Amino acid sequence: MYFVDSWDANDEFIVLYDDTNELLRTNSNPTIGNVCGSGSWPERGFSDRIASIASHQAHTLKLVFRGNLDEDESNESFGFNNIVISLKLCYPTCDYCDGPLYTDCTACTGTLYLWYGQCLNPCPDGWYAATTTNECLPCHSSVVNPLSCTTCNGPNSNNCLTCGPNSYLQVSTSTCISACPTIAWYGDTADWTCKPCYVNTGSNPYSCETCNGPSATNCATCYAGKYLYPPNGNCLKPCPDGWWGDDTVWRCKPCYGVYSLMPGTRQGCRTCFGPLSTSCKTCTDGTYYFSIDNSCLYTCPDGYYSTEQPYPNNLCNQCYQHNPPTNPDGTCATCTGGLSNECLSCNHGWFFDSTTKKCVTTCPIGWWGDEVNNVCQQCYQAPLTTSHEQTCYTCSKGTVRDCTSCSGNSFFYALYQSCLLTCPTGWWGEIATNTCKQCYQYTSASPTENACLSCNGGNPNNCLS
Repeated sequence: MYFVDSWDANDEFIVLYDDTNELLRTNSNPTIGNVCGSGSWPERGFSDRIASIASHQAHTLKLVFRGNLDEDESNESFGFNNIVISLKLCYPTCDYCDGPLYTDCTACTGTLYLWYGQCLNPCPDGWYAATTTNECLPCHSSVVNPLSCTTCNGPNSNNCLTCGPNSYLQVSTSTCISACPTIAWYGDTADWTCKPCYVNTGSNPYSCETCNGPSATNCATCYAGKYLYPPNGNCLKPCPDGWWGDDTVWRCKPCYGVYSLMPGTRQGCRTCFGPLSTSCKTCTDGTYYFSIDNSCLYTCPDGYYSTEQPYPNNLCNQCYQHNPPTNPDGTCATCTGGLSNECLSCNHGWFFDSTTKKCVTTCPIGWWGDEVNNVCQQCYQAPLTTSHEQTCYTCSKGTVRDCTSCSGNSFFYALYQSCLLTCPTGWWGEIATNTCKQCYQYTSASPTENACLSCNGGNPNNCLS
């Protein structure tokens, strides 16, 4: 740089870049001799490099050389021997910069976004890429619902893409919340999102009301009308065998499940409508449903018989009941079936007839009514057909002396209440009635007729001795 000819003391030389930004301002330097111009004025020069560094933000550079010279150019002028411009390039990711480092960017190239002097893609968590300005701008930030976004695609609370930890993305609203909605959603801590519970309205298993996971076995509660089955977390209707539906909490609860070999003890239910031993609806094989108190029994109570069938026909059915005119036979106290001839015992006032298995008011011939045991007991049976005391045809009790009539070759002897093969002395056997009749006895009305000691008839002329 040369200051030619007669520069005054107040003359200045100014170098500008981009028209307005000043790079150099200087006065003429000491004389260096006649180089050019008028030979009467020695030139002064500035030959050193410009030491100041200027920040440049454009892709082009315009230099403006300006002076305040006020005389003809033949008297005051300046000239250049050489111009060298030294540039320091921005970091490759920067489109514009104010320094060479990757943190000195002021604008970014391509699809990179400016964030605190850096050009990035993607933007850091908590920031989103503003495509109109190629900047990373902050996501929504809040310590109350809706909470801060971890990542986002815009500045608003409903621009969240991810959340957490300890906050959940509600996908339907794109917001971050401290807890997912109670109904039909659960918080997945694997990715901190609210995800829908299992949904099915058509059949078992039904939709979860609340849940801790996405499957049908992740239900925590069920909608009204469906029951939570705790063993596998399903919502069901009805509850499976062994469980009953509690409408107060919409939950399956276990049926009574105690089993005991003690006689008369109520057993566990197969299905039920409540928790008690008297809440059964059906019973497991080997036990029988007793409808009177809704229990399950190994042995049906008196008046009932077991069907001896597997589920669902394992029941205690009522024994035959006396109900004339359709049911004229006696009520069975115990029985093996529901017919009148399937009795095992009878109630008071009736006698069990073992020959017909019925309950009767009058025992058949050869039997007598035992009012203590309510059974027909057999009359006395002679051990041999040659025995002196023979089988009773009818009787009042069961001993040899309880006969009330006789049959066959025996005769009823009233004094002993027995049936005899031959009548005793002074008596004769009347075949027509099978009774022992007394021989003729002396009476004052017939003083000439003596009593028979033995006879074959009842007249005086039937005496044998």
